[in-house]
Amino acid sequence: MRSAKAAYFTALAVFQVLFYVLAFLLLRRRRSLPWVRRAAVALAALPVTSFLVNLLPWDSHLELFGGMAAWWVTITVLALAGPWRRRPLGPLAVVAAITALTLVGDLLTGTTLQLNSFMGYSAEQGARYFGLGNIPFALLATGTLLATTVIAHRWPGKVGVGAIVLLGAFAMVLGGSGMGSDFGGVIAFVPGIAVTALILSGKRVSLVKLGAFCVAGGVIVMGFAWLNYLRPPEEQSHLGRFVGQVLTGEAVDVIWRKFLAMVSTLANPNLMPIVIAAVAFLVYAILRPEQASAGVVPAAFEHSPALRAGLIGTLVSGVVGMLVNDSGAAVLSMALALAVPLLLATGIGALRRDGESVPGVGEQLAGVAK
Repeated sequence: MRSAKAAYFTALAVFQVLFYVLAFLLLRRRRSLPWVRRAAVALAALPVTSFLVNLLPWDSHLELFGGMAAWWVTITVLALAGPWRRRPLGPLAVVAAITALTLVGDLLTGTTLQLNSFMGYSAEQGARYFGLGNIPFALLATGTLLATTVIAHRWPGKVGVGAIVLLGAFAMVLGGSGMGSDFGGVIAFVPGIAVTALILSGKRVSLVKLGAFCVAGGVIVMGFAWLNYLRPPEEQSHLGRFVGQVLTGEAVDVIWRKFLAMVSTLANPNLMPIVIAAVAFLVYAILRPEQASAGVVPAAFEHSPALRAGLIGTLVSGVVGMLVNDSGAAVLSMALALAVPLLLATGIGALRRDGESVPGVGEQLAGVAK
């Protein structure tokens, strides 16, 4: 793992940046849209394979990467070959749901998939041996928000909003409780869920409300930490120990150390290119839709306003998660690595479906619409 980890994240960064460059060039020329969609789904399916490979026995690079490749092909084919492939949101639903369910299942069964995985944590490093790591949090939050927006798209109104709140809260509690022991994740997840639900409800999101949601996340996670602190010292996780550090005055040093660690990730050569490329493509595609992406991003939002809400919620969780976690840019980069390709895949699917449903000349003359 140690000898291959740097190469893995370098390859992931190269794939991400190369994808956005090629997608930009092809979409501007309105060429090879089906291939761009397939590449986008495949790219989004890659992160979760680093956890699923631990369901297989491996003790060499060949078995490790071979197992990941097998899962990668399986998820990609499942997303693109099932009956849902004709629906714009179909591939997104499959990849997002598999990502979220994999991490939820791991939290419920002892987090053995995250231990000794590229995107989890390693016993060799020793920073964490159980619970929800920072990168897995980004994937869990993103996968949950995107998967639940598919439910909100299918059943708009109170049912959809309720699904986002309930399923999002369930995933958040798993991450912040003793199963996940994730401090910063809860602070970031709460505003992501709340913003998504508010937008779907047709209500305005302000900076004051956003700040209040972040404070609510902090209060919730401190509740988890206090309960953990009440346990015997040998059974406490870092959540309970942080409460003790607050009481003894050591918490300021801990927060400062984590802040410096977060800032240091902003210069990471593997993480920041993913953030820069994804954000630049997304912003340009929204501001100059016809020039940048053949209208793919607006098509996705027009097809599913719920997806727009879920994407905004994902960005909120990613940005807040970057600021409150020592992994910093790793949180936002992995959220974008999952969300933006799936957004493009949905937009291309919406454009293709609309193109197929345009009435022909004869039908227009006859007044018949498909």
